[in-house]
Amino acid sequence: MKAINKYILIKRSNDEVKTSGGLLMSKAEESQMRYQVGVVITPGTLVEYIKEGDSIFFDKVHAFDVKIDGEMLTIVQERDVVAVL
Repeated sequence: MKAINKYILIKRSNDEVKTSGGLLMSKAEESQMRYQVGVVITPGTLVEYIKEGDSIFFDKVHAFDVKIDGEMLTIVQERDVVAVL
């Protein structure tokens, strides 16, 4: 499967989120965060600055989850990516 145009197919990161003081955030607290981290599976054909394998922060409000071959993946538009790590 390959994303087209300005869409990006990503896999959300399941890493634990820590505060600056080193405390682990609960899943409920983590779900309240607007931006989440994901790894790019495939960038669309018109995406310029994001490559396969990049870790990104994206706006989860504009993300869509899809199940492909039994695996949950997320689709976002390039404009909803706020940072490449």
